[in-house]
This record gives sequence, C-alpha cells and structure tokens, in this order.
Amino acid sequence: FEAEPAALDEFSAMLKHYVGTHSFHNFTPASKENTAMSLKRYIMDCELLPEKVIASSGQVFSIISVHGQSFMLHQIRKMVSYALLQWRYGQVEGLKKALPDWSHIFQPSVLSNVPIGPAFPLYLYEVEFSAYNKQYPAHAIGSTVPNFPAVPLHTFEQEHLWNVIGKNEAENGEFYHWLRNKHA
Repeated sequence: FEAEPAALDEFSAMLKHYVGTHSFHNFTPASKENTAMSLKRYIMDCELLPEKVIASSGQVFSIISVHGQSFMLHQIRKMVSYALLQWRYGQVEGLKKALPDWSHIFQPSVLSNVPIGPAFPLYLYEVEFSAYNKQYPAHAIGSTVPNFPAVPLHTFEQEHLWNVIGKNEAENGEFYHWLRNKHA
C-alpha cells in the first residue's frame, strides 16, 4: 500500500517514541544473560526520511533511519514492526489487547511478544563506529567498506537493492501479506 503524506507524518511521529534511552526488552530475545542494564539502548534519532525510492516495478518505498547504539538487525526489524502495527492497526481492538501501547512497551514489567517483520525489505545501509572508535582508538574501525562495487552508489542501490526488493514484493507480496495478516 502507499500511504498519504498525512499518514506518513503520523508514522514518522510514532518513530520518535524510540528516541532516548529505554529498555528494549520487548525487542530482544529472552536470555538469562539479559539484565536491566544490558537491555537498555540509546537512540539518537529515528525518522522516516523524506526521500522516496521507486523500484523498476513502480513500487514506492520509504526509508527509515535509525541512529543508535548497540542494536542488532532483528531488534530493528521488531521496532519497525511494532511502529507499523501501532500506526496501521493501533485502534483495532484485537491488536490493542495483544500489544502494549507506546506508554508501556519500554516498561520492564511489561512483557510482550512483538512480532518480527519480514527480513527481505530491510537492509543495513550504513554502519557507524564513532563511539567505539573514540573509546578504543588503537582498534578503530574505518568508515569505508572494502571491495565496494566500482559503480556509483545510486546506480548500485537502484539495480541491486530497490529493483530486487520491488520485484520480490511484486511477485510474492511478502511484506504486504505480513502486514495484512497481523491484525487478524
């Protein structure tokens, strides 16, 4: 589905709930090693970027930017899933009972099984190690990616990311079916 600008503004506002230091226990697999401190994460920014991407299939994609510390890709998938479900179905009675609202999701006493979204349309665009590099300068990790393709980044993204994601979604509808079936 393609959302109207006002609806995208509403979704963008929902992403701002992640900014700050919170307990992300509902976005992390349960483990004996998890402690209250190990589950705390800090997000400097979480936003829906204004630019859109159009795949060769004609589908329009939005880009979500998450700038935080110590997140795993599956945690971000759960965070995006939760925000999408709250935005799309937050007023559906069955979902309201299944998922806590924004005021409760970060409370350590509230446990919820946040569904994880499909992996395919989500990809890691950039990794930043600035905090690590400041703390451990002798072991600093560079900001360049070795063996990066010798084509312009925009061309590479369009051909090998957006067009492949668009083709897969057009053929299989994985993300559409996931989102559509979550309110049932």
